[in-house]
Amino acid sequence: MLGKVVIADKSRTVRKMVEIALAKHPFELVYAEDGQAALDAVRKHNAIALIVDAALPGVDGYEVTRQLKGDPNTRDAKVLLLVGRSSRFDSARGRQSGVDGHLTKPFITQKMVQAVFTSLGQAVPDQGLFKSSMMNIPLARKPAEATPEPAAPPAPPKAPEPPKAFE
Repeated sequence: MLGKVVIADKSRTVRKMVEIALAKHPFELVYAEDGQAALDAVRKHNAIALIVDAALPGVDGYEVTRQLKGDPNTRDAKVLLLVGRSSRFDSARGRQSGVDGHLTKPFITQKMVQAVFTSLGQAVPDQGLFKSSMMNIPLARKPAEATPEPAAPPAPPKAPEPPKAFE
């Protein structure tokens, strides 16, 4: 077990997505729905990492990070900030607060797993897992045998015969 990771996001869906992505890795996961709960969880559980939404209600992710990095007991916890596509990462606030990395939602879970391991200075296990599990699905096509031969163009209509003369 590498340690405890706190997942703090107001969205249950995002928390579940991160849980599923990290489930097979050697972490114990702890959850929080707001900034104060995230701070309390990191301190209570001596978490090694925090994946936190930048836009948490109450104390936001930047402020959570600033407080953790300013506390000698929690300053070594790695913080990955999740930012919405529309809100974007505030690099100045990120630097000031001590954010270790950020991901834009929606994110690829494998990138998130890589970011967690990399921030902890650990090699990323099973990097090929997602690549090997992806199937190469071709576009739907009819099998070559079932494809009918193109029809010959229709013959031009015959010119009408001139009326026969009556004799």
